[in-house]
Order: sequence, then structure tokens, then C-alpha cells
Amino acid sequence: MNSVLLHRIFGLVFCTVGAMTGISGFMFWFDPPDVPLNNLFLAAMVVVGTVAFIGGLGVFRQRALARWAMIGLAGLVLCVDAIGIVHAMLVANIGELIILLTAVMPLILAISALYELGRPERDTR
Repeated sequence: MNSVLLHRIFGLVFCTVGAMTGISGFMFWFDPPDVPLNNLFLAAMVVVGTVAFIGGLGVFRQRALARWAMIGLAGLVLCVDAIGIVHAMLVANIGELIILLTAVMPLILAISALYELGRPERDTR
């Protein structure tokens, strides 16, 4: 598949995820659910969503710095996910554990795909 096309696809995916995360943070900030969420958590959602949106635009434009920034952001989310997995195992919450484990594979896929997009093409004869 064409490298330009893959950059466009991943860029649009990250823009969409970033926009959804940021909008969700704003939505819960202005219209909190029955059990209020921590304001620091909501601010982090907005910041991470904005960074992911801007990084997605950079990946769309084939910028190497944006690719590495998105790899770093996905790695940070993996670390937070690992903390959540340990917490879910300690409190024996199987529902939370399944949700967090489901999030691990797409993050690893995104990290490896972004890394591969940055590698130079080789002649494979």
C-alpha cells in the first residue's frame, strides 16, 4: 500500500480520536454525569485530545516529528493502561480489566505502524 495513503489514513484516524477525546472532556466538564469526574482527569482528556488532533494533522502531512510525538503519546497511554490493568486485578474488577486489555492491542498496532511508516523503503529483490 502507498506510504502517502497510509499517512493520510492514520492521520485522519488520530484526528478523529483526538477530536472525540477532547470533545468528550469538554462535554463532561460542562454537563457532568451523576457521579462527577475529577477535574484534573477532564483537563487531561482535553489536553490529550488536542495533542492527538494536532499530531494527527502532522501525520497527515507526513511530518516525522508528529509521527514520533504520536508514538510517545501512545506509549504514555500504554503506561497509564498498565497502571489501570494492575488496579483492576487488585480490586478484582473483571469488566474494567477486559476494557483495558482491549485497548492495549490497537495502541501497539498504532505504535508499530507509525514506526514502520518512518522507515526508508528498501528494494526487496
